[in-house]
Amino acid sequence: MKPLRNTLAALALLTSVAAPLQAGTLETFERSRASLLSVCRDANLSPELRAQKLAVLMPTTLNASQMLVNDSELGTREDPKLHEVFKDYDTSFIVHASREANQPLCTYWFSRMGLTTEAVLDSRKAWR
Repeated sequence: MKPLRNTLAALALLTSVAAPLQAGTLETFERSRASLLSVCRDANLSPELRAQKLAVLMPTTLNASQMLVNDSELGTREDPKLHEVFKDYDTSFIVHASREANQPLCTYWFSRMGLTTEAVLDSRKAWR
């Protein structure tokens, strides 16, 4: 009887801790987008491996963005992060925007951040 009580107590504790950890559509979208952009920024990846990882992450990010746009509860939330997401379409919905611009995702992201090939080549090495 005691092992059953301990098991039920552990299950109740685990359930009470796990319940607040549910992410909403905004958090899921941001996490998916961050994973995608971390692949773009990772200098240790070969172009082939980067392309493979992006091919896996892009549909997930597209799905998360569709869930975000279709979430009926977002209209009732007063969240500053939510306003930031919808304020700049090109950087928030990066997969859609890069496809509309007919550019590879990483190239599009870096150009939106002002990091172009010309900017890199025009820069100079300096000590700070």
